Amino acid sequence: MSLQTIFGEAKTFLDNLHNEREEVIRICRDINSHSKKLIFSVHRASAHSPNRAVVENHLKILAEKLATLYYGYAQNESYYSYKGTVSNCIEELIEALLFAYYLAHRTLLSFENLQYIVVFLIQSYNYETKQANEEPLANCIDLLLFQPEKTPQIDPQNRSQFAHMSNSVFLPGDYFMGIFDFTGELMRYTITEMAQRDASSVGISPDVLGNLQFLRSLYSHVTLLVSKYPHLNVSRGTFTTDKKQTATLRKKLEVFRQSVEKVESAICGAAINGNEPTMASVEEL
Repeated sequence: MSLQTIFGEAKTFLDNLHNEREEVIRICRDINSHSKKLIFSVHRASAHSPNRAVVENHLKILAEKLATLYYGYAQNESYYSYKGTVSNCIEELIEALLFAYYLAHRTLLSFENLQYIVVFLIQSYNYETKQANEEPLANCIDLLLFQPEKTPQIDPQNRSQFAHMSNSVFLPGDYFMGIFDFTGELMRYTITEMAQRDASSVGISPDVLGNLQFLRSLYSHVTLLVSKYPHLNVSRGTFTTDKKQTATLRKKLEVFRQSVEKVESAICGAAINGNEPTMASVEEL
């Protein structure tokens, strides 16, 4: 075999690898962009009722991107080298899903149900025919917005495929980091809700107080976990105890603390500035 042939094959391999990397980056940018749009749409929705049609439109686009990422690239040997890029956009997606779920149900979306939602999204787009699959998409929306207690049942024969689908897209560490980002959105939503509240209305709404209680409870659980594992961090969706990589999680935890304090300050400010009837509720918190 001549040197020209050897280097020609190497060039072809590297070119294909470069093209694959660029395509994965493009898909991840699209996932990130449409996740942000979903968050924005949920912010604009009325309390307790994110608009199904708007959410569905964003989920259809996200389904196409996730299916392309899974079927087109997750099976390749080089996929792990892109995991850092994938994790960044998936954290944004997880943030959007957690936020939409919370506003619909006022509780945290579990890791298990997040797995179901992501797998349903992947199954909502037929990668070969480039057509939408309506049933998985409907299951996804029902679980996300309307029927949280209806946990899907997975055929034992399909459990390995289910696990591979979800693990190829996100890992427990991605979920954990997405929770931090979600709390920032909930803080902004809560303060905006207070600012838009009718000036003639008396008291602070139960939803606002409930949001603060939720944030405080979640923060206490996270700080307990971090205090037990002081070197805990997440790298490419995987938990690690590498001391050199703890800065990211610590920074997110500090931002989380600031979010809780901002909501507390806003509620206390509202109580002091004319909502005296709610002072008892604030003191109970």
